[in-house]
Amino acid sequence: VVKLTIDCIDYLNANPHLIQKVRIGEMKLHQLYAYLHLRDYTNGRLIAEESRKLFNPGHLNWIIFLETYFLLCIQTENYHEAKSIYHEVSNHSSFSSYSQTKIEQWRIYEAYLRYILDDHSAKNQPFNIFKFVNEVPIYSKDKAGYNISILIVQVLLLLKIGDYDKIISRADSIKMHLSRYVKKDESPQTYYFLKMMQVMIRYNFDPVKTEQISNKFFIKLQEAKQGKKNKIEGSEIVPYDILWPQVLKMLEEQKHEHIVPDNTSRKK
Repeated sequence: VVKLTIDCIDYLNANPHLIQKVRIGEMKLHQLYAYLHLRDYTNGRLIAEESRKLFNPGHLNWIIFLETYFLLCIQTENYHEAKSIYHEVSNHSSFSSYSQTKIEQWRIYEAYLRYILDDHSAKNQPFNIFKFVNEVPIYSKDKAGYNISILIVQVLLLLKIGDYDKIISRADSIKMHLSRYVKKDESPQTYYFLKMMQVMIRYNFDPVKTEQISNKFFIKLQEAKQGKKNKIEGSEIVPYDILWPQVLKMLEEQKHEHIVPDNTSRKK
């Protein structure tokens, strides 16, 4: 894709009478999307800097461009750059005029960003974890896409604050998605990540048992990622192979802080 778009731009530059701002912007957007899937932040950032002047702030292509760049920053662990992009979009005067679906989408991105940066009490834009966790997502029909992203980030946020009862209440939802909507052959990384979450709940958030039992799924997740040439799945806002070690680390830390409940106090 990168090669084709470069060839196209070279052709347009060689034929100035054919050059249109919107066409160049389209090619740059394709390049940025390709660099997202390649997880190439260096080249992606260069394209983003070159492309800003091609999109009118507030217009649809502008928000699609920034969304792609935001996801590239998240996927490559450039979180503070991602935070800057989020604020640029959410603070723009046109943000409230976007469709409810688009606004909800950026709220999902915000939830992941807050989880990663542990920034739940920012004075300029406070984030209500419990409101996000308890609200019914607008993506109720998107069972294999953003609805899974919501479910995963809800569990992550609840895990961070040690609310295990609310995580357990989502066990049936995880099971339903695995049986109905997430196909192992189509979305193997998401499938194995949800399986690891099931292990965590089944073994009562015990860090040692969770790591031991889930390791086979983690290996399969990594193999699936390599087999698909590192392709990003639709619900994978943050790479699953980055998220899972963080989950295990939180379980270990909470065990030492005596947050994790005793196995004998909960029915399996």
